[in-house]
Amino acid sequence: ILVTPAKWEKKLVAQVVNLMMMHIGNTFRVAFHFWLTRLLYLRWDDADKAFFYAHDLLSKVFGFVGIVIFTLVIERTGVKIVSTFGAWMDAMGEGMKRFTWKMKEISFIQKSIGTATGTAVAAASVKVVTAGAIPEKPGRIEKLSFYPTYEIENNKWAFFLKTFGIFLIIGGAIISLGLIPQISQGFMNLTDGIAVNWFGAKIGEVGKVNTFWWYSIVNRATEVPFTMNIFSMGFGMLGIFVGLIFATPTSWKKKIWASIVALVTIIPLNILRLGVQKWAVWSVVSNNVMRDTRPLLYTNLADIVTSYLPFFFWTILFVLLFYILYKMDVKAIVIVAAWGHQLWYWLSGILGLRQKEKDDDLFENEKKPKKSSS
Repeated sequence: ILVTPAKWEKKLVAQVVNLMMMHIGNTFRVAFHFWLTRLLYLRWDDADKAFFYAHDLLSKVFGFVGIVIFTLVIERTGVKIVSTFGAWMDAMGEGMKRFTWKMKEISFIQKSIGTATGTAVAAASVKVVTAGAIPEKPGRIEKLSFYPTYEIENNKWAFFLKTFGIFLIIGGAIISLGLIPQISQGFMNLTDGIAVNWFGAKIGEVGKVNTFWWYSIVNRATEVPFTMNIFSMGFGMLGIFVGLIFATPTSWKKKIWASIVALVTIIPLNILRLGVQKWAVWSVVSNNVMRDTRPLLYTNLADIVTSYLPFFFWTILFVLLFYILYKMDVKAIVIVAAWGHQLWYWLSGILGLRQKEKDDDLFENEKKPKKSSS
């Protein structure tokens, strides 16, 4: 409201209306959650389940509906917050265009052109002439861009379907390895061993979730079972990156080396992360003094260990791997950008954004002064 271009009188009215709606609406919302939580608790005799359905689940619905209603009411006061938000989206779109230009600049592969045998320039430049032999014509290396600009702008999907199909097949095959029971059990035992032998954690119950997945629970941390599944083991990210590597146009030698680098980076580091995380959970839950005297700090540490530690680990590893692949001349980030560009271009055509862009360009051309015929 405050940053939207409008008269201050209208902004003041909109702010008052907004605060009143927020206060009154949230008062009734919270009262309803309390009432429904009590009703479900009396029916199910499970406080966590009752609170989840009455508050956590319904808050998402109420929040979405409330935002729509608040926005419509504020718009009626003459403060066009939707237009301001649209201007921000346009600015983000311009930023994405610059990102696309950068991707086009780096999306090239080197290819030998003009040799009879297709050998590289380095080999062709060394000419060996024997008696009666015709010397081979020297070749050259050209940088060929593989960014599908023409296909995207003409709404063709050949490049997208080919590369995304390779990504799905190879990535899916790698991810499916995580469903092998022996691999899941091996990850559990290995990470438990690191937590116990390296850091002194105390592992409690160990068993199966089902045929494919195993679990182990750090002593007293019964609310945090460490289930070995395809994502916690790292096969999810490994499948994504290996699929991207093989979908990226480059030599097979570089693809194989890049896949090996992805394997030895993701799996060992994730095994170490799981061992550290199990030890950290045990350290937090076994601290009775902190739990009784500083419960807020105890809760925050528990959240950091179980939520933030995995989040930052995977985020840093994700960015690091893209950087390593780029340095290995496997530009997987370009493939992701091309897919996003293709989908965005298609979606903008459906929503009419492309037509609006063309109309704006036409309007800009009409405003430019015409040159004199003289």
